[in-house]
Amino acid sequence: MINLKAYRNDTFEEVEFTVKRSTDGNVTRNPIDITGATLLLEVKKKKSTPSVLTMTIANDKLEIVDGPGGVLIIKEQIIDIPGDIYYFDLQISFTDN
Repeated sequence: MINLKAYRNDTFEEVEFTVKRSTDGNVTRNPIDITGATLLLEVKKKKSTPSVLTMTIANDKLEIVDGPGGVLIIKEQIIDIPGDIYYFDLQISFTDN
């Protein structure tokens, strides 16, 4: 679990993630190549509710900075949603499925 803090109408600083998976069933995790993948990050009040904020590469809120290394960023931006506790859900779709 990752906890992120943002304050309404303040600048949300850039955050970097590395997407990894275990290939041996142990704690060793290897980066997943996300080159060309479609990213969708939804911010929701509850897991089952509609998103209050959507981030994608197309709307310039997310960026893949190292595809083969599995590295993406949530770009620096102004977050303008009411203060509360939210969940975020990152979906990654690969072109080769």
